Amino acid sequence: IIRILTKTINLATFDPLTGAKNRASYLSEIEQLLQRNGQTGLLLFDLDNFKKVNDCYGHIEGDRILIETVAILKAVAKKEGTVVRFGGDEFAIIVNNATFEKMHAMADKVLEKFYLKKHGTDEIWHPLSISVGGALKQEENETEVTLFMRADQALYQSKNNGKDCYTAINLFDENN
Repeated sequence: IIRILTKTINLATFDPLTGAKNRASYLSEIEQLLQRNGQTGLLLFDLDNFKKVNDCYGHIEGDRILIETVAILKAVAKKEGTVVRFGGDEFAIIVNNATFEKMHAMADKVLEKFYLKKHGTDEIWHPLSISVGGALKQEENETEVTLFMRADQALYQSKNNGKDCYTAINLFDENN
């Protein structure tokens, strides 16, 4: 019975392919963090041109890319954040005790690791790029929806800026 319960809990909490947290556990965790007084940040990641990998190399190789992507995100997040797979080629890191500088450093590390993969010997990575967007809790009554919307807006700014880059949305920056 314990094994069945453990397996059920794992299926309800983690993405079965990558081992990252799933959307349901993301919602629970981020809501709890936002209610605390600490700074919470959200980094969103989108693999650009991922469909080309599946079309050219097949879904097994595409799955390998997703698994390796989560490994990269976990290596960067360490104990400072939680890695989430929303589905498809969309991921997040919930950043604990976040600052704009900390989030920028994490995004830069991910971009650097992707650059090395993209320019390495494994040609499956060559067509890929990654866009990164971030937002930091800036108001006491911040919700998951408002934080996600700003991070998503930043993500699309990165895509519009040529991909393989990081953009952050500062609520109090008049340029956004």
